[in-house]
Amino acid sequence: MTLHATRGAALLSWVNSLHVADPVEAVLQLQDCSIFIKIIDRIHGTEEGQQILKQPVSERLDFVCSFLQKNRKHP
Repeated sequence: MTLHATRGAALLSWVNSLHVADPVEAVLQLQDCSIFIKIIDRIHGTEEGQQILKQPVSERLDFVCSFLQKNRKHP
């Protein structure tokens, strides 16, 4: 699946505006979920994600998906 260039640029701009890590230059840098876990930690005000970062990428993805499902506004 390819990501439209404008949408990719918007995603990178948003991620970089949060200042949770070094600036991201490519969408592929997000595939390990570490940035999203840092964003979740910032939202929750915890460092729960630090333990998740030690897990394989599949478990990190499950963590991010679970967070999004729990916090979505519309079912």
